[in-house]
This record gives sequence, C-alpha cells and structure tokens, in this order.
Amino acid sequence: MKKFRNFEEHEIGLINIINLGILNKYVNRIRYIFGCIYGISAIYFSINYTQNRDIIAMSITTKMNSLVTFFQFPMYAIRSTFNLVEDIFLVYHDNIILRENNQKLRENLIYQKMIYDNLITSSKLSQVNIKISDSIKNYQIAYFSEASNVVILKTGTDQIKDYSPVLCNGGLAGRTISSFNGMTKVVLIQSSKSYIPVSTSITGTKGVASGNDSNIKMIYTNETPKSGEIVYTMSGDNLFYSGIPIGIISKVVDNETIFIEPYCNISKLNQLSVITGSK
Repeated sequence: MKKFRNFEEHEIGLINIINLGILNKYVNRIRYIFGCIYGISAIYFSINYTQNRDIIAMSITTKMNSLVTFFQFPMYAIRSTFNLVEDIFLVYHDNIILRENNQKLRENLIYQKMIYDNLITSSKLSQVNIKISDSIKNYQIAYFSEASNVVILKTGTDQIKDYSPVLCNGGLAGRTISSFNGMTKVVLIQSSKSYIPVSTSITGTKGVASGNDSNIKMIYTNETPKSGEIVYTMSGDNLFYSGIPIGIISKVVDNETIFIEPYCNISKLNQLSVITGSK
C-alpha cells in the first residue's frame, strides 16, 4: 500500500509539472504576441509621426492658439471697453472746451457790437447835449435832505420850472419838483419818488427808471434789455429832453430785475446843472 501510494503521489507531481509547463508555454506566447503588437505599433507610430509631425505640430499650435485666444478674449473686451469709455470722456471734454470757446467768442462779439452801438448812441447823445448846451446853467448845492435823495439848490432869482432835468458828469441826476425862497428842490433819480420814462440804446427797450433810495431799476419794460446798454430819457411825457443819458444797464436778473448804474455820482460834487431853457 505504501508503494502504491508513493506511485500515485509521483504521478500527481508529474502531472502538475506538465500542466505548469503548458501554462508557461501559453504565457510566453501571449507575451510574444503583445511584444510583436507593441513593436509594430511603435514602428508605425514612428513612421507616421515622422511623416505627419508638421501636421501634428500645426494642429497642436492651432489648439493652443485657440485656447490662448479663448482666455485673452475677456481681456481684449475689457481693454476695448476702457478705451471706449476713455474716448467718450475725451470727446465730451473736448466738446465742453469747444462750447466754452464758442461762448466766449459769442460774448466777445456781443461785447464788441455793444461798444460800437454805444459809440453811435454816445455820438447822438452828444449832439443832443450840444443843442441844449445854451440853456444849461450851473447851481450850487445847498444841502441834501431825505436820505440824500433830495437836493436843495441855490437858484436865487432864477425862475426854474418844475420837472426840469438836472445833470452832472454828463448824465441825468434828477429833476426839479418845486422852487421856494431862492432855492429849488431836486429829486434824484435813485429816489423812490422818481419815475422817468427811458429807452435803451441797442434793443430799444422802453420802460421807466425808478429808484428804491439805494439803487436804480428799470421797470414796466416792454422787453428785456441787455447788460451794457446805455439808458437815456424819452420825451413820452413831454417833460424831459429826449436822449439825455442816465447810465448803463449793469445787471439783468432772471430777465425781470434790471439794474442801472448811473453816470451821475453827486456824492463828491458841490454843484449841479439845470436845463432852464425850453425844449
């Protein structure tokens, strides 16, 4: 029994050895097949890469360029937006400068025209003053009364009519309102009791010059005059010589309040002139 059992064990061992040899044979075949496939693939890839490497390189470059462009596009868009905004601001700024320059040129042209018109008007007014110069007489100021808006003149025996124009410095100072005991009372144009029909040199605006005891305004106008226009008297009420200068439009506020800067400043004067003759 012991011999038989040893024989069986030897037989089983031999079978195992044979089976292991067969398995190793198949494994070696599989390795050989994969080795051949790998070698053929390597040779094919080498040949194909050598023939098409330029195409492959171009393809890779194209892909990379597309990728770079994809990432650069937002930056280009942002940069273009900033450039556009900058251009808009530059154009807006230049437009503001151009408008300011145009406005300055327009104002300068208006100013030059106003100077020309005022020269023409001054020439006409000088002719008026020449015509009435023979009827003008100077009188001493006796004193001021009623907040310096009324002046008393020493007129002696001269018969001065009421509402006669009173002048100083080539402009209207006021008008006489009454005479008594060798003196004449004059209401100045800045007085709240003074109302004088006037017109302007350029636009021909008509209205009334009246004071408020501190400055002179042009009221009851038919239109709005321009700053810098000469204001002179009208003979609409048949009380004043037409064309006696009063002053210049100094300021126009909201196209309604019109201030007049008078030519006549009697604060440092000791005499005034009265037109005594007939018109």
